[in-house]
Amino acid sequence: MAEKLRDQSGRLSVDIDNIFPIIRQWLYSDQDIFIRELISNACDAITKRQSLVRLGESAVEFTPRIQVTLDENARQLKFSDNGIGMTAEEIDKYINRVAFSGAVDFLAKYQEDSKSADGIIGHFGLGFYSAFMPAEKVEIFSLSYLPGAKAAHWLSEDGVSYTLSECEKAEVGTEIIITLSDEAQKFVNAGFVRATLHKYCYFIPQPIFFTSAKEEAEETAREAAAAAAKAKKDETAATNEAAAGSGDTPATDEAATDTAQKRSTAPQPLNNTSPLWLKKPSECTDEEYLAFYREAFQDFNPPLFWIHLNMDYPFNLKGILYFPKQNEEKIATLDGRIKLYSNQVFVADNIKEVIPDFLFLLRGCIDCPDLPLNVSRSFLQHDAYVQKLSAHIVKKVADKLNEIFRKDLPAYEKSWDSISTFVKYGMMRDEKFYEKANSALIFRKTDDTWLHWAEAPKEIYYTVDKEKQAYYVDLAISRKHEVVCLGKEIDAPFINFLEYKRPDTHFIAVEAENNNEAGDSEILPRLQEAFSAYAADVDFGVAALGVDALPAVLMETEDGKRAKQMREMFKQMGQDLNDPNLNGMMQAKNKLVFNTDNAIWTKLLNLSDAETKAELIAQLYDLAKLNYGILKGNELTAFLQRSDVLLKKLAE
Repeated sequence: MAEKLRDQSGRLSVDIDNIFPIIRQWLYSDQDIFIRELISNACDAITKRQSLVRLGESAVEFTPRIQVTLDENARQLKFSDNGIGMTAEEIDKYINRVAFSGAVDFLAKYQEDSKSADGIIGHFGLGFYSAFMPAEKVEIFSLSYLPGAKAAHWLSEDGVSYTLSECEKAEVGTEIIITLSDEAQKFVNAGFVRATLHKYCYFIPQPIFFTSAKEEAEETAREAAAAAAKAKKDETAATNEAAAGSGDTPATDEAATDTAQKRSTAPQPLNNTSPLWLKKPSECTDEEYLAFYREAFQDFNPPLFWIHLNMDYPFNLKGILYFPKQNEEKIATLDGRIKLYSNQVFVADNIKEVIPDFLFLLRGCIDCPDLPLNVSRSFLQHDAYVQKLSAHIVKKVADKLNEIFRKDLPAYEKSWDSISTFVKYGMMRDEKFYEKANSALIFRKTDDTWLHWAEAPKEIYYTVDKEKQAYYVDLAISRKHEVVCLGKEIDAPFINFLEYKRPDTHFIAVEAENNNEAGDSEILPRLQEAFSAYAADVDFGVAALGVDALPAVLMETEDGKRAKQMREMFKQMGQDLNDPNLNGMMQAKNKLVFNTDNAIWTKLLNLSDAETKAELIAQLYDLAKLNYGILKGNELTAFLQRSDVLLKKLAE
């Protein structure tokens, strides 16, 4: 028989009196990580016991279970597992010494990185002592799997002083009871605890069950009330039948049956212990991928396609990345789109030191068991393993795009509007991604056919809005130019990027002045003199646009194009566009181009009626502004009124 445990108490010897007020202050916004740490410890304990059973070192088979119980009235949160358990000696070793030393090490690391707002990745490493973050008291009840072991009870109210004594516990495993402090009121809410378990522990490899004492009491009261109401109804019905002399009827108790059925239903774990990324890609169906996407992201719009990462060498890496249907105007936040796990335990969202930030436009779960976690973000930035891991993920994404481009071009083209922002942003952000994926870069043309970057001509004509710029598009097409559509915000910097990558290729806006053949320059001085009073804010030029083209069109100069791009860039940076220091940099005139192929100019310049001549000049300039899309307000009203006057003169 094991010797009875002698009660003991003591004070942990460390260099600082109490580390927990400091940790509470630093980790206040992430106080809920203690739930992840305790569940992770429970999971490890169960896994160790399962290993002992397989090795024959523990003869007792068991059904693994992690139970989390919230007692709202007692303000207690309990974490129970049927794992390997601990003896008093093991509690003294692993809790009083090893775990506490780990907490001190955690504090030292956190102090080193206190200048960084992000600190340690996921705040891993605090372990058991994270329980003191929301607690005014922490207790451990544990019974080891070892034959003849005595159950032990450990208690501490400050994380420094403790008592350790023998206790009664019937089942092997460990129970941690946290009596919550007044500052931890949010953890007395069952909904909040359930949501936190879902956030950190949804894919933990051992089943987790959650019970709320308040919810159970409310459910029991509802069942009792329903049973009482049913019994009263049956009693009334029986009395009425007896009075009517209807004879005997079979006795039933539907309420009792309903209650029995409810209580016989086995409780279900709130987590998925076998996420799809653990399976081999060859074993997964499309239906399973779609179901997992809905489960992981609560998004019922099916993704376009996905990448299943599954490898053991040179990286231990598993995961699934999804390409969702994107509307860039509706991407309010990128938070929570790429979830990083370690052995199925949630670490953090969107860690750009591991996963390039452009991939955050995707959605997915990535499990990296070998990833160092209790380190700073700055450490990860320079870690060779992490850099290779990141590069491999980028390569797999590029490979997937190329695969669909080669094998199913119609599907790729159909998906392009949704994935183009991701592809373009990724190419600008990551040189390797551009090198591997640029062969899959395509552009939609105005006739809804496609131009492939690999086959693109030296000059690529484009429109930002084929409806509003229809005249300019038709003008370019009439000259045998294909026109691509580039109307997204990302397209302006992207075409600059492409021109840098391929210096002999140029993107030309359909409304740009340099699209046109030279016109009759001899007439330009007379036209410039005639129009200068009406069009003081533009430059002038001539071009041969064709006899059927408009007499005059406004066109964007190259300087104007660059100025517009600069304005957009400064706007996105939050700069005041009215800042006088910026105005000079970003002001550029459009050019009024006279079509010298149009016969109207000879007639106009020789017109003797000065009033009509002035009206026609104003009308032609406004017509050019209308075509360019900038004739609005009072100017548009004046144009319409002038049109009426000229039509009446024409009808006389």
